[in-house]
Amino acid sequence: MKKLILMICVFISFAACKKNGNTPTPDKDYLSALKDKGWSVTLSTSDNQTQYLFYWFNADGTMFISQTYGDFSKYTWKLDGKHLTMNMDATAFEGDITNDNKFVITKATPANPTPFVMAGELNTYTDLILDNSKWQGVATTTGTTKTTGLALYFSPGLILDVPSPDPKIMTLNLSYTKTAGSFRAILKGATKNTYYFGIIMPGGKEIRGVIADADGISYTFKVTKQ
Repeated sequence: MKKLILMICVFISFAACKKNGNTPTPDKDYLSALKDKGWSVTLSTSDNQTQYLFYWFNADGTMFISQTYGDFSKYTWKLDGKHLTMNMDATAFEGDITNDNKFVITKATPANPTPFVMAGELNTYTDLILDNSKWQGVATTTGTTKTTGLALYFSPGLILDVPSPDPKIMTLNLSYTKTAGSFRAILKGATKNTYYFGIIMPGGKEIRGVIADADGISYTFKVTKQ
């Protein structure tokens, strides 16, 4: 009996020590996931529009944003604990950073007339070199479920080929620019230009983007590295 009591006491003592020996997990440094870092962002609206953007959070509280039609550096950001506020023109977007370095933002001040979801994720593949890489996938016509094959071939000298069975998409020998985790190519037309814009997704194996003109987005696409 004494032996049994001793074993129980040892077990209880061990369990108590194990519990008391746990040290509190330090608070996550959310700032380190933003300062001088890039984030891949997907913006979806209730009218079935999807845009892809790339955000760069400078250490001085300014932001650099790449989107379909150009790059912008006049915006600002601040972090209170894990609560992120991004000021873009006269609108503030707010949401929390998660422990796995993501955010989902649905709040804008003043309120956006069209409900939206802005989903972002830390991306450490901003220096990915696209030269001599091939990517294949599909493009989806905006507002439909119709898809067509799409490929992106990046050649040295910042040259992009976009082979596709859809003549509205296909283009060859197009110059492109790369900024952090995104690329943009512009096909100049007689009356309006066509924009090919994509962001490199976290992991560096997928690009998501759009094909658009002055009237709006015609296609969204997803391609994976071959």
